[in-house]
Amino acid sequence: MSLHDHSIRSAFVLALGLVAACGSKGAPDFSERSLDTKSVTFENRDLALTIDVPEGLAEDSKSPSSVTWRLAEGSTLEKLYAPTVEVETQPSESTEALLEWAGSERLGARGFSVTRHDESDTDVVIFAEEGKTEDGDPTSVRVDRFVKAAGYMVHCAASQGSSSGLQNLEGTRTMVEKICESMAVPEDALAPPMTEEMKAFMSELGTNGKVADALAKYGVEGLNAKTDMGMYDLESPVVTTSVRGKTEGVVCHFMEAKAGLTTRTYAVCWKDGKIMAVEDKGITR
Repeated sequence: MSLHDHSIRSAFVLALGLVAACGSKGAPDFSERSLDTKSVTFENRDLALTIDVPEGLAEDSKSPSSVTWRLAEGSTLEKLYAPTVEVETQPSESTEALLEWAGSERLGARGFSVTRHDESDTDVVIFAEEGKTEDGDPTSVRVDRFVKAAGYMVHCAASQGSSSGLQNLEGTRTMVEKICESMAVPEDALAPPMTEEMKAFMSELGTNGKVADALAKYGVEGLNAKTDMGMYDLESPVVTTSVRGKTEGVVCHFMEAKAGLTTRTYAVCWKDGKIMAVEDKGITR
């Protein structure tokens, strides 16, 4: 027997063993276990958060941008069919980027079908299932949650399944939902909403004269002399992301606007209802 044939036979035997061991019972029920709060710090992201994971799961791997929890102790089968929890981060450019990352096609490509999709500008939750048992129940369940925070998108993925299904389907559905719902980012790290003043300011942009007038109306005294924004015609402005400034009470909205054949980007920073600073971020395209 060749090494290749031996490898195939070994893999086949292992697969049969896994199915037999899991049997008709399905993946073990973790839904009755208590949830332990874990703290995570992504130092290179300047971001910290907490999340609740089932008792018995421990940090299995960590990189500068992600961390995964799996069953710490148990047989190979027990670890294989236990829940998995992962948190990962990506730089956040815009709400559109968040929604694109959270697109259901990500799950569809993995064989999951989306059963529910809850969405806002800063928080997306996707409920998905995979496979079918002989009784018609899904073999795996999964929840993904995407949140904008501190200039980043944070993704929680909690899942559990086996080829023969789940011992407690409804309990597991509730458990994976609770895990990702528990993911908490400090309030001061969450992306702030766009202010009504910023919306009003953008509505008054247009020719360079209108831009200068809007800066004079909404900005602190002398702002026009400190920025070149009033030199350009700015059309179709849109806020791509918002962050809290290092100074208390400051919120900066990153705005893109058409300037002739180009698109210019500015950080428009507000405090106490007035634009206190405008930073030209240059031409993006």
